[in-house]
Amino acid sequence: MTICARRGCGFDFDASTKASSCSYHPGRPVFRDQSKSWSCCADINKPVLDFDDFVAIKGCQTAPEHTDEKQPMPPEPNKAGGAESVDGAAGPGAAATKDRTEAIPAALTGASLQAAQNAQQARVTAGGAAAGNADAAARQKEEDEEDPEDAVVAEGAECKRTGCKTKFEGGSRQRSEEVCRYHPKPAIFHEGSKGYKPCTTSTKGHLYVGQPKQTGSAGEEPTECRMDHYETPADIRLTVYAKGADMDKSRIAMQDDSVHFSVWLPPLPTSSNTNGRRFERKLALFSDIDTASSSYTVTKFKIDLILVKRAKGVSWPSLERSDRVFGYGVTFGRAQDAQTNGGVTASGR
Repeated sequence: MTICARRGCGFDFDASTKASSCSYHPGRPVFRDQSKSWSCCADINKPVLDFDDFVAIKGCQTAPEHTDEKQPMPPEPNKAGGAESVDGAAGPGAAATKDRTEAIPAALTGASLQAAQNAQQARVTAGGAAAGNADAAARQKEEDEEDPEDAVVAEGAECKRTGCKTKFEGGSRQRSEEVCRYHPKPAIFHEGSKGYKPCTTSTKGHLYVGQPKQTGSAGEEPTECRMDHYETPADIRLTVYAKGADMDKSRIAMQDDSVHFSVWLPPLPTSSNTNGRRFERKLALFSDIDTASSSYTVTKFKIDLILVKRAKGVSWPSLERSDRVFGYGVTFGRAQDAQTNGGVTASGR
């Protein structure tokens, strides 16, 4: 199957037939303040705030068949004081604009984004696949954790599963009648937004006590750290909230397509374990980074990483790659576009 290259379509079609109607947008995407719209049908389709709503705006023109040929972007309307005057001579801002934009590639199309994801998946080595299977097994083990049969639950104890918060009311416990609704996948914190990885809320008995914590070879308790990230045209800025991290006992390894954390943290004041805690996590990055140019700094409360992209100017739909195929791509546009659409260009599906 082939993805239609027209903006706003992105339909999977059989290249040998192409015999189905194509609904698309011939104009440019327009981003102004927080609103999003298409220049070709702004008088028909009102601007929206949510990106998913923008992607869902139906094409305002139709074609008899789909195409895999890249569609040219329509010219921008002339503006006073722009890069080119009426007689064709270069304006005063032309040279500076050219210098700022030469390093920024064209926007991703739906087809090129999926091709990039497929190529990234193909580069996963046997070792990386094994590591992914091990991570999946660890997550499955965590999801399957149950209270021991002889567990003593104190009155008022709260369920430990994410998103449940049910409290034990005391008395005789009837496990077969318990219904625990929780999120099996971790929370996501990105550019001020908060949510959970796409998942179906699961149900099972509550987890008030849990199994005894397994410790590492040095008697350290495994722990998790909250992470947040945002991006610029050139890099990803990732923050790991690891208060009190001791880097003499820690390691951060950057590879072209991944970052591995092994960070030692002090024990919690309420913990009986005096050997500390350890945060272990391997990020399978959405795209490759330049490890020689990437760096990190450590403060008392957090670890800040600058992951320099190999493909400058191309936005990552997510921090980590996955089997999920994204329906649209977002790229940082040229400097001359910033005056009208906030410097962001989208290619839709």
